[in-house]
Amino acid sequence: MITAALVGVATPPMVQVTLTTDNGQAWSVIGTDGVEVWAVPGGSGIGDGQQVTLADNRKPGNREITYQVTSGSRVEQSQPIVIPFASGLVIQTLSGSVSIEADYAGSRLPLDFQSNQTRFDVPGRPRPVIRYAPTSDMASVLPFWYPVEATSKVRALLTSGEPLLVRCGEPLDDFPSVSVVTYGNVSTVAVAGHGMRRWELPITLIDDPYLEQRLGAFTWDYIDALQQVGSTVRRSGDVMEAIMAGRTWDEVDAFDWSVLA
Repeated sequence: MITAALVGVATPPMVQVTLTTDNGQAWSVIGTDGVEVWAVPGGSGIGDGQQVTLADNRKPGNREITYQVTSGSRVEQSQPIVIPFASGLVIQTLSGSVSIEADYAGSRLPLDFQSNQTRFDVPGRPRPVIRYAPTSDMASVLPFWYPVEATSKVRALLTSGEPLLVRCGEPLDDFPSVSVVTYGNVSTVAVAGHGMRRWELPITLIDDPYLEQRLGAFTWDYIDALQQVGSTVRRSGDVMEAIMAGRTWDEVDAFDWSVLA
């Protein structure tokens, strides 16, 4: 069995994926919108016959997506779910702790591919010597609009010191609907009387450095069950219990569980 549900108060919300594993069988979980396929963070392991809860924030918005679990020879799919985006772009940290919903600026999306070839000019030879290397994945400059009064939120995103996650709520031609990126020097200009800033974010696609780490997204029913003696609720690990230990309910209430990683 595998189910998917929206959880948390973050915008956009995370998806909580719950599945049952088979004892001793390798299992893995993927998400798909029917065109692209992505791995769910922490979505693989060896089953023990128990329930596993995952959280996914690596998915596009405003379209139906399903989750599929493969456990041994068993393959099951969840019911379709739609993650609502209020704008065309979501740019966030990989944990989802900082995110912005922005509007794409412009009608062009240039793509660059660095050859990574190195040329050596050798005296006495009419032709250069070339050292070849794999061509880079795509790079681009992502322009977007964001309100002037919320500039501090963009700065918080850019000073996080980690890669960013770019998620599309509307198709951007052949640009991936979800991509992990590193970024270069950012520029911005405010349009007088418009109340908006136009940002230009130079990005290069990279591999997800934290794909093996399982994210957490918890409901209040789940947290209440953890406090009950003899609870059979499946824990997500010692880390969560350590965070809960010694906290008052006021402190628990103030904690942003939707972005716990």
